[in-house]
Amino acid sequence: SLTPERLDQYNRQLIQSDIRLAADGAITSTQILIHMIHRAWALVVSFMVVWTSIRLLKLSSVSKGFSRFSIILLFLVLIQVTLGALTVLSAKAVDVTTALVATGSLLLATCVLLSLHAFKLYGIRSRKEVAAFSPRGVAA
Repeated sequence: SLTPERLDQYNRQLIQSDIRLAADGAITSTQILIHMIHRAWALVVSFMVVWTSIRLLKLSSVSKGFSRFSIILLFLVLIQVTLGALTVLSAKAVDVTTALVATGSLLLATCVLLSLHAFKLYGIRSRKEVAAFSPRGVAA
């Protein structure tokens, strides 16, 4: 609930639990909404990474790099989800939160490298041209 009464209760509870200091200022409803949007977006990104990894496995006959990227992406998203949960459970411990941000950066860098690898293989082509190079029944 984002009612003023509940926000006051959340803030008191965080101070009593030594998670926040009174000097930090109160948590606002906007901060809570941003946090929840972050969690929802994490689900969307996780789904897309898994979907991309499955597609890459189907294209592994085109390039061994695709199967490597698939495994790396799945591994990184699994670590990212685990670290996200640990961040919440550890009350945002600095080491866990830092690892979460670093893993997110690795995930982004891996996606950029994957895009460059795919561009190197395919260049700029139409979907029909890409399908001609793909394994049977798999359009890239």
